[in-house]
Amino acid sequence: MRGQALTDTQLLLDLVGEAYAFEDLAEYRHGILEIVTRVVPCDRVGYNEISPEESFAITVPEFDPSLLPVFAALVYENPLIQRFERTRDGRPYRISDMVDQQTFHRLALYRDFYRHIGIEWQVAFTLPAPAPLIVGIALTRTYEDFTRREVQLLALARPHLMAAYRNAELQSARKAMLAALEQGLDALGEHVVVLDPQGRFEFATDGARRLLGDPLAHRRRPPDQIRAWITQHADPRRAAEPLILDIAGNTVLVRLLPNNRNDRHQVLLLENGTGQLNVEALRSLGLTVREAQALRFVALGHTPMQTAAEMGIAGRTVEKHLQHIYEKLGVRTLSEATATVWAAVGIRPPTKAGQTQSLEGDNQPSAPTSLDTTRPAAGN
Repeated sequence: MRGQALTDTQLLLDLVGEAYAFEDLAEYRHGILEIVTRVVPCDRVGYNEISPEESFAITVPEFDPSLLPVFAALVYENPLIQRFERTRDGRPYRISDMVDQQTFHRLALYRDFYRHIGIEWQVAFTLPAPAPLIVGIALTRTYEDFTRREVQLLALARPHLMAAYRNAELQSARKAMLAALEQGLDALGEHVVVLDPQGRFEFATDGARRLLGDPLAHRRRPPDQIRAWITQHADPRRAAEPLILDIAGNTVLVRLLPNNRNDRHQVLLLENGTGQLNVEALRSLGLTVREAQALRFVALGHTPMQTAAEMGIAGRTVEKHLQHIYEKLGVRTLSEATATVWAAVGIRPPTKAGQTQSLEGDNQPSAPTSLDTTRPAAGN
């Protein structure tokens, strides 16, 4: 390995440095496999998108495509997929953590598929995806199982792989969005704002106008907190982190789509809600319902005592929940657990945890103008 073995820290730093470079999901699906296998060597690695309707797989090296229907028909026999379906815990696990070799060899999935391509040992983990879709990366070997150290390396890498996956999603969304802007957005159903090179409103869909409401309808430029937030997103790693706004009592997420062009236009994608910070999403980290509830409260800025009051339980019970959470997330402090939560759902915590930013109190608006630029504002 380039003359000498790299340390685990160097391996992870290399992975983080490369994982955010993919232009879209197509590049991510292929490129991430080569990066992962540099951290944990294996005989075969695969990227899989699995749903009840159909399955999609990329494997390196490739296997006989005639076996793909067999894999699609039997994939839910995989003990790791069964565990994820039951627990929503997407962290890395080995098949040997679930069943012994004899039980594994009795599966039709092994007899009719894995055995034919030399899969005896496997470790796998998932990436964020709406149910029932499962997006996973699986590493396999023929002659030896994966070590605990290798599983831990994948666990440490997983939050970065998840953030990079969301980044690639945004890159793909940007390409589709800009293509749609050229053809008209009527049929797209997305809430979009386009800012010109001077940071002024150039275009907004009807849905974006409804979400932004009156506070923005008569401004030539976005309010201060949006402009400041945009300037902070030069680092592409932060592109998946939205700005969370409170507009007339409604929570709006503002995402900045990555832009590698030189025209300096900015495209904002608006969404309703507060992202994925809910109990179901937190359970995908391997937590029980009560642990997920407790972690959600502390991630939103509640102290353990406030969390106990909100849940109607004793403070000592909350502390026990937190101890279990630390063990499952592989962290040692409350701040590390909170950071893991926000990273796992692809959202940067607000400036004050649990607090959204309000448009009220912003600087005085400039001269009234419409978001529609078909009639330029006076003095433009």
